[in-house]
Amino acid sequence: MVRQTAAWAQGLLHRLFTATLAVKGSLATVEAAVGAWLWVRAQFPAAPELPVESSIDWLTQHDLTQDADDPVVRTLAEQAQHLPLMPADNFYYFYLVMHGLLKLVMVSLLARKVRWAYPAAMTLLAAFVVYQGIEFTRTHSVYLLMLCGFDTFMIWLVGREYGRLRRMA
Repeated sequence: MVRQTAAWAQGLLHRLFTATLAVKGSLATVEAAVGAWLWVRAQFPAAPELPVESSIDWLTQHDLTQDADDPVVRTLAEQAQHLPLMPADNFYYFYLVMHGLLKLVMVSLLARKVRWAYPAAMTLLAAFVVYQGIEFTRTHSVYLLMLCGFDTFMIWLVGREYGRLRRMA
């Protein structure tokens, strides 16, 4: 009975690892694409805006006219003002693109079970957590805390999966 429960938990954690890789890969793709698009928008201001920009404008414009005291809409509008959608510094574009591409490479290698990629991925994710933690002290963005939590959880999952892979060899 205990052995069955342990095997079930191991299987669940492996599926969670696989699902997390899929989420990480999807987010990395979006991140790299957004970074590239923001760079295009900075170079060519006449380029159409990102869907997130127009969606936030549309949502807040219509809802604020109906209920200006709605805390959800007010928070969304305030957070949208703090998004660096058109930063003046090319560093943000570069960071988004490189961060996204590095995570895509990491996800691809982990999905293929390349052994050296596991410690490398944990190191890369730890570096992102440190950087995001430093940025949090400057910006106090709850999104950075959420990213730190997700990346820390991912480090734990990658470590467990690496241990499982080594035991199977």
